[in-house]
Amino acid sequence: MKRIYIRGSASISPQDTFLKNELPDRLLLSTENRLICQEPASYAQVIPPARARRMSRILKMGLASALQCLENSGLAQPDAIITGTALGCLEDTEKFLVAMIRDQEQFLTPTHFIQSTQNSVAAQIAMHLQCRHHNFTFVHKGFSFESAMLDGMMLLRDNEAKNVLVGGLDEMTDRNYALYVQLGLIRKEPVQAAHILQHPGTGTIAGEGSTFFTLTTEKPVGRWIELVDIQTHFGALDPVEMTDLITSLLDRHEWTPDDLSFCMLGLNGDESHDRSYSQWMEKSMSNVPQIWYKHLCGEYQTSSAFALWLATRLLLENRIPNYLKLNPLEPRHMERVLITTHYDNNFAFYVLELSFENKKD
Repeated sequence: MKRIYIRGSASISPQDTFLKNELPDRLLLSTENRLICQEPASYAQVIPPARARRMSRILKMGLASALQCLENSGLAQPDAIITGTALGCLEDTEKFLVAMIRDQEQFLTPTHFIQSTQNSVAAQIAMHLQCRHHNFTFVHKGFSFESAMLDGMMLLRDNEAKNVLVGGLDEMTDRNYALYVQLGLIRKEPVQAAHILQHPGTGTIAGEGSTFFTLTTEKPVGRWIELVDIQTHFGALDPVEMTDLITSLLDRHEWTPDDLSFCMLGLNGDESHDRSYSQWMEKSMSNVPQIWYKHLCGEYQTSSAFALWLATRLLLENRIPNYLKLNPLEPRHMERVLITTHYDNNFAFYVLELSFENKKD
């Protein structure tokens, strides 16, 4: 089976991650239970101003991170554009619905309606690049990004593309945030994102982001990240089921927990979901360095895209900042990673490996 590599990436997140495309030196925290993306001060350097003025926030974030990803990858145009988003362009959807109610369905402008659909970001990227190739958007709730990644991997392995642009993005609007708080999905009492695991309860912290990758079957120059495997599971997992699932995943590649440099966990402070990890961590991963990531980006349906970006940066930069660590163990090597994350009962597992020129395949 063909090996697939991550050629480049870019992420707009609640941390300072965009133009530098490196691990943030410090955490940017919020006094609210909501983390908001740190957008560029001006999009003019990546998006023509005349076009940017007509775009909503998520469209600008999506297009900018996609174009920056291509630049970081040294590509002018991909062979396919694939995005994953659970909620699409919420801001435009809300503006259209508010105008429809306010104006009693009279004199409506089509702009917000046209830009409200989930495939708007992929369409904007294609129009900007004049790319007429494969263009798909997956709207599969908590599996939206995973579906996009699997589609890209199949294109590469079936020789239908050489370089694929894949992204995961979702935004959090004021109205949606208020709704999630009412539903109990977001904490009502204030809690610092970095300390939410010390205060377990019902609900978590809201987040958002836009992260893109270029996937290829051609080995990039120097050090690169191999996307070894992706696996998904729908439904609640108890510790025994999670142990069996991950053991089977590692056995498939003849790995054991001792082969892992670290394990990245999708803990979010919500007791009902985090309990799947607790006993599994203590029993099966007690000797493995453990880190987490949702205090950097918050919880949203495609946060696994940010987790993948973060894991690739950790491997490439050969370090783990203290603000990510869950236990004091230090990795013996920075080579192999297991990411386990979830949104509600949608679980996703990624296996990554660092490769380099003089390493034997």
